[in-house]
Amino acid sequence: MLKFTLIKAIFAVALTMITILSCNKESPIVDPIKNENGSGLTEEQIEKNRNIFSQVLARSLKNENVRILLKKASLKRINKDTDVLFHLVKDEIIEKNISFHEYLASIYGDKEEFIRIVNSMPVLTILVPSVVNFNAESWNTSIQIPKVAVFPNKVYRKKNNHKFMMTYDVNVKEEELALNIFPDYPIIVVKDNERIQVNNGKVRGVKQLNSFVIRDLNYSFIDESFNNLNGTKLSSGSRLATYDKFDSKVKLAYENNLQYPRDYIYYNIAPTIGNATGSFNSSYAEHLTTIQLVNSDIIKELVDDQITDYDGYPSFADGDLEFIVKVIGINNQNNAVEIVNKWFDVPFLGLVNLYHQNNQWYYGSSTKQYILPTPLELVPWNMQQYGDQIKVVLMEEDATTSYTQSITIGISSTFGFNYSNSIKDGPNFGSNTSNTNNVSSTYSLQVSGGHDMLYDAIIRWDDKILYWDEEAIPGYPNPPFNEHWARTKEFSTGKAIITIEPIPRR
Repeated sequence: MLKFTLIKAIFAVALTMITILSCNKESPIVDPIKNENGSGLTEEQIEKNRNIFSQVLARSLKNENVRILLKKASLKRINKDTDVLFHLVKDEIIEKNISFHEYLASIYGDKEEFIRIVNSMPVLTILVPSVVNFNAESWNTSIQIPKVAVFPNKVYRKKNNHKFMMTYDVNVKEEELALNIFPDYPIIVVKDNERIQVNNGKVRGVKQLNSFVIRDLNYSFIDESFNNLNGTKLSSGSRLATYDKFDSKVKLAYENNLQYPRDYIYYNIAPTIGNATGSFNSSYAEHLTTIQLVNSDIIKELVDDQITDYDGYPSFADGDLEFIVKVIGINNQNNAVEIVNKWFDVPFLGLVNLYHQNNQWYYGSSTKQYILPTPLELVPWNMQQYGDQIKVVLMEEDATTSYTQSITIGISSTFGFNYSNSIKDGPNFGSNTSNTNNVSSTYSLQVSGGHDMLYDAIIRWDDKILYWDEEAIPGYPNPPFNEHWARTKEFSTGKAIITIEPIPRR
């Protein structure tokens, strides 16, 4: 009995010592799904781990096979940005049956400790950004060894009113890079992923449409529009383009100077060419094709509040901007409804020009139009269902804040009675234009504090779609002259100029 009691006492003392030593040891913990950042660590500890990983990654770039892996993975654009989700590629073989993860761990020197470091960051990402003279497509992996920048998530460094991030070269030489500087040399960025999240808890047999599994963790995209795991090829959209690039029905509506071109697009109605009635054609839909900010000050409002530098401009390391577009309309029950809620992304350099000064590149004061690589489908416009107006609401997602507010959106639309068994008689409201019903309503839009409002634009049924581009090519006569230029109608939300046009659905 005495022997058993003594053994228990020794075990208790040993357990106490283990607990004390474990508490004093400064190392990441293994469980990667305890709070928002994916671990039970503080933000400061996570930043420390991100710096450690970045230094190891910088040293690994001596190996061309690592550079080839990162370029190849970034070009897959799994979230439609050139992001490499580390945990998705860590088992890729670098050389001699050694995985990417094992190779990095060998550089670090302590395999188990390195596992704990990377597991504390489940959305750890390596971005290959577009900067001056370098991007994922142009990366010459045989000779270009990029620096590694550590993008701050919650913990920011500041010096002389500049927020900055640390960069490391292949010899782990440390340098500060102000966030308002746009590099003109090869550089990659270690950061968290803004478009991919870890779902709460581990996989329990039920998967979301846009989810995927890595080991025992269930990941998902913040919106299905960012899901490019299957490597969908992006096609070209257009606003200012040669005339032959536009859809044949859009061109015919223009050439015949139709007062209501959408009647021809959606109902094949064009009295001047002999079509007086028609049924709804759902093979077309309104699409968002371009966006341009009204001025460069707007971009200061859009970027994450905590990542901007002292004068408000964004960092290249943040990746693309994420926008949300909502279509608000009135249904045939006279209620304002949200018809569409979709996301799309735009690179910073797609919106703002750069200027060169004192051997550095900075964001300039002028903006430029960005053409969406794939036009974003919004809604097939059934006039019988939605009337003669819809409203497009535009926001930009900002992940740094989380409060919610309610914004009231007013909308009105006029409905005609020129329908019989879903056959529309005549363009617009038909021959009896006084026989209509005008409906006004409001929609309460719940907006999180992480969304920056760009406000809204009204699209009307009688809006023109196509214009001859007198500004680009002055003095040219009307088409058809396929080598000449045309543009689609612009709509202003107050802070952005967008183009909306009906295009055949994919």
